[in-house]
Amino acid sequence: MMSRLSLVVRLAARDLRGGLRGFRIFLACVCIGVAAIVGVDAVANSLLTSFARQGRVLLGGDIAFSRSQRPLDSDERDWLSSRGRVSEIATLRATASTAVDASTVELKAIDSSYPLTGALDVDPRLPIAGALESIGGPHGALADVALMDRLALKVGDRFRIAAGDFELRGQIRSEPDRIATGVGFGPRVIISKGGLAAAGLSNAASLIRWTARVALPETASQDSIESLAKDAIAKFPTSGWDVRTRSNVSPQLTRNVERFSQFMALIGVVSLIAGGIGIAGAVVAFVDRKRESIAVLKAIGASGSLIFQTLFLEMMAIAMLGSLGGALVGALIPLLAGGPIGSALDLPFEPVVAPGSLFAGILTGLLVSAAFVAAPVGRAHETPVATLFRLATSETRGRLRARYAVLAVCCFAALVLFVAVSSSERKIALAAMAGVLLSGIILRVVAFGISRAAALAPDGPRLSLRLALRNIRRPGAVTTPVVTSLGLGLTLLVAIVAVDGNIRRQLAQGQPGRTPDFFFVDVQSSQADAFRAFIAQRRPGDRIEAVPMLRGRIVRIGERRSEEVKADSNAAWVLEGDRGITYSARPPEGSQVVEGEWWPADYAGPPLVSMDADIARGLGLKIGDSIAVNVAGRIIAARLSNLRRVDWRSFGINFVLVFSPSTFAGAPHSELFALTPPDGVARQDAALVRDVARAYPGVTALGVEALDQALTLVGKLSAAVRAASAVTISTALLVLGGALAAGMRKRLYDAMILRTLGAARGLLIRAFLLEFLALGVATSLFAILAGGLAAWLVVTRLMSLDFHLEAGPVLAVAGLGCATTVALGLVATWRVLGEKPARTLREL
Repeated sequence: MMSRLSLVVRLAARDLRGGLRGFRIFLACVCIGVAAIVGVDAVANSLLTSFARQGRVLLGGDIAFSRSQRPLDSDERDWLSSRGRVSEIATLRATASTAVDASTVELKAIDSSYPLTGALDVDPRLPIAGALESIGGPHGALADVALMDRLALKVGDRFRIAAGDFELRGQIRSEPDRIATGVGFGPRVIISKGGLAAAGLSNAASLIRWTARVALPETASQDSIESLAKDAIAKFPTSGWDVRTRSNVSPQLTRNVERFSQFMALIGVVSLIAGGIGIAGAVVAFVDRKRESIAVLKAIGASGSLIFQTLFLEMMAIAMLGSLGGALVGALIPLLAGGPIGSALDLPFEPVVAPGSLFAGILTGLLVSAAFVAAPVGRAHETPVATLFRLATSETRGRLRARYAVLAVCCFAALVLFVAVSSSERKIALAAMAGVLLSGIILRVVAFGISRAAALAPDGPRLSLRLALRNIRRPGAVTTPVVTSLGLGLTLLVAIVAVDGNIRRQLAQGQPGRTPDFFFVDVQSSQADAFRAFIAQRRPGDRIEAVPMLRGRIVRIGERRSEEVKADSNAAWVLEGDRGITYSARPPEGSQVVEGEWWPADYAGPPLVSMDADIARGLGLKIGDSIAVNVAGRIIAARLSNLRRVDWRSFGINFVLVFSPSTFAGAPHSELFALTPPDGVARQDAALVRDVARAYPGVTALGVEALDQALTLVGKLSAAVRAASAVTISTALLVLGGALAAGMRKRLYDAMILRTLGAARGLLIRAFLLEFLALGVATSLFAILAGGLAAWLVVTRLMSLDFHLEAGPVLAVAGLGCATTVALGLVATWRVLGEKPARTLREL
């Protein structure tokens, strides 16, 4: 056995001494795909590692206790102060206004101990605590440059927040704890707690989130921090705190980074699979070049198995070389692009490369290579010795034995299994791999159909068209590799463009007549009637909706604490922090009861709750189960009475949790108002925001234009996804170029014979143009259909949005496919037209 292995290794090593001529496409396809996988994973690991290393600064301490509407009471503050240094902040939305304009802001009220860790960078530099106090006049404030530009403010100017006057003392350059406090709907403004009280925003009904940070001694271990968290919950069981530690600053952000990186890595895997066609083409060409050598070896006694093992080892050695090169390139991506990535995402970034990322990328490259190498190399097993006596142009490709086909299938199955196991979104990963496999099979069927259509097409009067049709259907034609490789890349690009367009369209437009122009929050229940009349007077004809709103945190699902529930990824966010909740006698507009029964309008029994059906399934809940929420320190347990299908697309008023009215009888709450213009009327009234800020200082107006931030984020994510899809397109182009180069010899012989018979160069150019144009059009049409179908499934099934296929971007992708196919085809065949017929014919 060892002597056999030694012989295989020696034969493979000797053959590789001749260099890697003909394997540039092979190496490039593997290298690009592995680089994409390793690079994406390395960037994600760098972000997550940065969060962990800088967790203390990003969180604002070692541990944070957060809840809605209730600051620390004296017992809680004393207990926490005995463990370390304590700082408490309040965050909420408010309206900042001047005499001529107004803007929604994200307000942060800090105490004199802020920040416990890190530094608040302000221009001009000044002591923070003193800068925010009242100095014989208004309180001070610090603001983002975005607010200064929006309201035309400069340092020293005055403006209002709710009922308080403030003087702008400086511009915020950076906050150490911005990630922990979250992304908001407007520019940041920092004031003191005294300023918060002066603005009239510290009452119990305001939607304020209070966060207490505790900084322990520098030597504190993670175990001691976790122990403090458990002790605090045990000491104050009804506190309703959402607890975060320095190792878990933002679970939702961490989860989003992981999910996005896995999605991007899947695109890298698709790129590798698309490149597998080029790998197979390179191996076919290699075996074809080596057939005389293979015949010699068989003539002196080498078995077909020995030939296969030797060639397979050679190919896998080349695949390993390409994988190692790709892993190196991917590892360099976070090092080279760390600065731009961090600044673009406004996140800390410390480049790291995890060995697991390198291993995953290299293994994926090897599995893809093995899957596409096994069959072409397996055909060498049947190479006959008689090859030595045949013309160099004759076709001698052997049949494929079953064991080699099984090996190829097993390698691909191992790839699918590895991708699924290494992904936290296994269903999505398996669906993506199934889609790629199905697309590959269909594309081969499409290629076969194109060939058959060309064969059955009647002969026309134009010679160039007849030559083009014969080129499409001829043995060894480029039809299959062109359609398969370019089809996969274009299909992916069409799907991404279509999904991106639908998301942007939904965020930008909403639904006319149903999507509100404004939401107004913190309307006190005692002000509700007067506020409705105020709005109706200024916007007659608009629809005004109002619902009671409280804040609560889910603390128990059935008999399990919320921390113990393993929720699906689409529902886990509901358990993180406080949620807006309401009560109603009727099902909210925009939702439909799909299971269970709604309670009677006059129901006054034990608490009942209605829940979004998808979220309930994600939490493992069914009708009759119990769910408990902490509202202002009071634990309320309710029975799940019904499930609703909620239409979130209109951005109207709706809630995950809706309780029976008697549940919160007498509880202090605010009202949430929505203002919707009639269908066909577009209004964005800045004067209305200013008037509301003056008449009702405690009310905050949230305009739908705040969704511009969501559109900006979608734009950044779309750019990243398109960059990743460009990797697949680049691989497809490499495969296309390789396929054209591999078929060059046969095309050269045909062209020279035609030239000898009197064919003009213009005739050949027209024939090549028609050939590649037909392939490009057919491939692009398939990409539109398959990519559109994939986008429809994602948009309607996963996102529950209406689907609209925008013709412009999709046709642009189709045009790109046609133009690329024609351009590369003509470039690849241009050398053929310059050859002298005599030289080529002498070599026959």
